Amino acid sequence: MVKNLSKKVVVYTAISGNYDELIDPTYIDESFDYVCFSDSNQKYTGCWKIINFPDSNLDEVRKAK
Repeated sequence: MVKNLSKKVVVYTAISGNYDELIDPTYIDESFDYVCFSDSNQKYTGCWKIINFPDSNLDEVRKAK
């Protein structure tokens, strides 16, 4: 279970293999939680809460799905 999520609506995305850059949405609704699942160790500051993928033998596409 993901802790520290307090809102009733969650916007989420997934990035694996440094395929894409994480950017903030144009409009940020303070009543939403924003979550990004990722295998990157890059530091990020913004609206997204980063949750690391567990270790896996899956390829990058399957990790993100």
